[in-house]
Amino acid sequence: MKSHASIPEEVLREAWLNQRFAIRYLRTTDGKPIAVIDPGQQNDDSGPDFKQAKIEIGDVLYSGDVEIHRNVKEWTSHAHDRDPRYNQVILHAVMYGGHQTCRTESGREIPELVMAEYLDESLFCAWSGSPVGEELPRIRRIKCSELNDGVHQEVLKRWLLKLAQQRLEFKVRRFDEGLKQLIDESRSMIREPYPLYLGDPSEIPQPSHEYTRQDYTKVDLWDQVIYEGVMDGLGYSKNRQPMLTLARNATLRFLKARLENRRREEHLHIVQAALFGAAGLLPSSRIAADREMRSHLRELRKHWKQMRSYYKRRILHAAEWQFFRLRPQNFPTLRLAAASQLVLQFCSDGILRPIIRVMKDSSNSHETRFHLLHQLLAVSPYECWSTHYTFERTPQKPIKMLIGADRTNDIIVNTFFPISLLYARIFRDLDLRGQILPMLSCFPALSENTVTRTMETQLLRGKLKLNSALIQQGAIQLFNYYCTEERCSECDVGKIVFQTS
Repeated sequence: MKSHASIPEEVLREAWLNQRFAIRYLRTTDGKPIAVIDPGQQNDDSGPDFKQAKIEIGDVLYSGDVEIHRNVKEWTSHAHDRDPRYNQVILHAVMYGGHQTCRTESGREIPELVMAEYLDESLFCAWSGSPVGEELPRIRRIKCSELNDGVHQEVLKRWLLKLAQQRLEFKVRRFDEGLKQLIDESRSMIREPYPLYLGDPSEIPQPSHEYTRQDYTKVDLWDQVIYEGVMDGLGYSKNRQPMLTLARNATLRFLKARLENRRREEHLHIVQAALFGAAGLLPSSRIAADREMRSHLRELRKHWKQMRSYYKRRILHAAEWQFFRLRPQNFPTLRLAAASQLVLQFCSDGILRPIIRVMKDSSNSHETRFHLLHQLLAVSPYECWSTHYTFERTPQKPIKMLIGADRTNDIIVNTFFPISLLYARIFRDLDLRGQILPMLSCFPALSENTVTRTMETQLLRGKLKLNSALIQQGAIQLFNYYCTEERCSECDVGKIVFQTS
């Protein structure tokens, strides 16, 4: 049998994720009992192995990150003690311990769990007889994958279309909650940070006070919530949260105020300085890749210094941004450069009215309107950002675009369509409301991902193509809210394949 000391870290992460321990007896190396309430979400990028875990150590419930290693020395050999991204680690779980005390970059001592004392012995047996990773699929198989071949195409299509509308409704309600937050702030009723709503929006508590149609007439509030949706989309999967936080901190109102009484030729640099400065991504000009970028950085730093005293929100830390395992075209620096141009456009022309104008113009074909929506998000590389990925890194070839077609489509589907439907409902615009689903059913499918590939191979099997954004959204909704939760008794497919005789 292979030595337990050589067991790969991937297997240890799988053991932590599925809690393959004698869980009733877990203790830290200093003797405190451990109760794992939630092992957290596995992180496939740089930073801690598991995020947002909930662990009771002694009598204290902690919420934070978990880092997995084969031995305790790897904490310092991997330089985690000097990396602020690991400041939220609440437990260091290692295969074998030692006499070393591990501390975060902030100086806090981290509780340690030695897993070898508690791991399920079957884990070692399974690993010793199988190649590493064989039992570690990136995404689970859906429960009916071996049973659903006989489900008719019409059943699948009808069910996915229903779920697509459900998913669209979820997004509408999230934007409605965002607008209500902004309305409350404009009334000076509350002055607290936005909550982070996750999961089913039906679980969001309804406000105790009423909102009138008059409350929704402030176009600036709509523009702000669309700006947040655009920034969320630009962040994609790995930088969504910092992009959204940045949009909620460096608001359109704040940015517009910085542009007042300033020369028009300065506007783009002012917006760019505000976004990079508030993002914590405005370094010293000494690190610049070349003379051109050095001059640009000095200009941005000058503007940020002038507006810094007016910025009252939190400045993000550079460690909150993810560059690891990203194509350079998706680096947050390029995304913020693109956002700067879009924000300047939003500040001068607004964004709600152009969206509604395009959506309502039934004299144009769907394809023409899709093209016009794309134009609202069109950003060409400019200045240093046609020749730099970051302030200190240059590409081998000139950068052709700052926002690709896939990102643009994602923002249109996940922000422009639900915002338009929300607007139509609030202002009882039946003409606009009647345009949404037909347009979405003709909008091309977004780029495929692990979820859509899983549903195509394990459920649809060529009987139905995910060839539109609408039907694709239904497949994602089915996987996320039914398959992963094994809510088969509530699923139209599950009712067929798991029915009892």
